[in-house]
Amino acid sequence: MKQKRKDNKKGNDNLHKKILNNEFEKNKAETKNTSEKIEGIMKATEKIEATKQETEILNMKKLQGFSYSFAIQKAAKLIQEGEVIVFPTETVYGLGANAYDPNAVRKIYLIKNRPSDNPLIVHVSSIDMAKTMVTEFNEDAEKLAKRFWPGPLTLILPKSAIVPDITTGGLDTIAIRMPDNKIALDIIKIASLPIAAPSANLSGKPSITNGKDAYEELNSVVPLIFDGGQCRIGIESTVLNLTSNPITILREGAVTRKQIEDVLRKKIEICKECDIALSPGMKYKHYSPKATVYLAKPRDSRMKTIIAVLEKTEKLIENEKKTMVVLSEEIPDRMKKQIEETISPLGKLVVFKSIRQMAHEIFKLFREADRKRYESIVIEGLFEDGIGSAVMDRIKRASDETI
Repeated sequence: MKQKRKDNKKGNDNLHKKILNNEFEKNKAETKNTSEKIEGIMKATEKIEATKQETEILNMKKLQGFSYSFAIQKAAKLIQEGEVIVFPTETVYGLGANAYDPNAVRKIYLIKNRPSDNPLIVHVSSIDMAKTMVTEFNEDAEKLAKRFWPGPLTLILPKSAIVPDITTGGLDTIAIRMPDNKIALDIIKIASLPIAAPSANLSGKPSITNGKDAYEELNSVVPLIFDGGQCRIGIESTVLNLTSNPITILREGAVTRKQIEDVLRKKIEICKECDIALSPGMKYKHYSPKATVYLAKPRDSRMKTIIAVLEKTEKLIENEKKTMVVLSEEIPDRMKKQIEETISPLGKLVVFKSIRQMAHEIFKLFREADRKRYESIVIEGLFEDGIGSAVMDRIKRASDETI
């Protein structure tokens, strides 16, 4: 593991420089050349420079009893001290800090190079903790929390004055959820603090769903990474705005519109293009690998969609582009063999067993494509229904061209 840290150190030096430059320029604009503000710059720079350290990564699946408890206490202490850590949830890995500490939250934005108007989701360990952060936890919120918490549903509610503006991107609402992951819940409980945590990837890149990718992305930037294995779901939570009329899904996820409507017994909307970014993942390009992503929109038959995928792949391979072909569900073995023979050696075929597996592994696949230097990814599109709608949302945001 020490050798791995050395190998990755150079790659993260540029990230540290960028963090420092961003912090300096941000504060410089605010100083107005006063000695007090200049001192603020120096202190902020020292804090960010302090994050350049050796990262400890702990395999939480191997820890039990006292060792597990000690690790949780270590993470909780770092949160209490204003540090940023990486931890698993059932959706994706989070880059977390004390939601009440503006300086700690600012570190998240700096590390991710995240726009300051892009709000964070706050993770809690109980409904009571959630209620302390909002001015109203209405009947709909009670019903949804009872049914889906802990779980992959984030609720947008009017925020309390005790929540710093930086945590909510300057909005008067807050995004809250209770993760369905023992490690995450234990950290929050022991810290006795809500944790603001976006996905643990640099802004614009694919979300992180396993500890290995978290380490590759953030070693020497954060003091601690908890490796809890592959995330159970693999895509971010559904985000539901309870302050709008009608109630609106701002980001689709594993909890579907039908499931929510069944609980509330009322119709809700899905916002495809909203004017105000009340939720992460709405305003900027997201989830993108380095490869050019081509999305084949679904035709009236799956075979027609697959043909469109193969036609595009053929053109890319003719231009000597190393290409990954991604199909959403199983195909006959004979067809699979024919496709593999046709696109070899520049092409690779990936066939998921189901749409749910695709949701679970799509971000991991994007990162694999980056590691293996694929230049193009051609993906079979899905009909937007159930979990397929959430997967299509992520692929659309990652795609460069629709075919």
